[in-house]
Amino acid sequence: MNTSDSLYRLFHSAFHLIVRQMMYRTSHHHGGQGQLQILSFLDEQGAMKQKLLAGHLGIREASLSESLVKLEAQGLISRTKDETDRRVLSVAITETGRLFLSERTKHVTKEANDLFSPLTQEEQQQLETLMAKLVESWEAEAALDSEPRIRHSQRRGERHRGHHHE
Repeated sequence: MNTSDSLYRLFHSAFHLIVRQMMYRTSHHHGGQGQLQILSFLDEQGAMKQKLLAGHLGIREASLSESLVKLEAQGLISRTKDETDRRVLSVAITETGRLFLSERTKHVTKEANDLFSPLTQEEQQQLETLMAKLVESWEAEAALDSEPRIRHSQRRGERHRGHHHE
């Protein structure tokens, strides 16, 4: 097996182990990654209109609304109607939301420390450099490849076309 194949298999295994651990750990805490993203954004940017928040986060308003209902029920955000247009809702993180976000951030930092604890500080820095290089390359490729599924299937079709037996 060549090095690229070995790296691919290791990435694949690592990805599935990390996802499984994240899902297990997230299920034991209130709110998923999307809700944490909403809280973080509101904490950094301040209160804003719900429609604007959906645009900034790149999610549909209906999906955002569903998450906001859950966050509001937990007391992590507040939604208030605009004085001039009662149909418009302004969303803000509450003090309870800030405390929750702070605790989750501490928890994520602990998880990251645990995850990389088998590596020395120097190895962690090397891995960070290598991963940043890969991610930058993959992001650039993704930006150029606006239709990855079509292009991937076209490549598969081209690869298999030469192997058909008539």
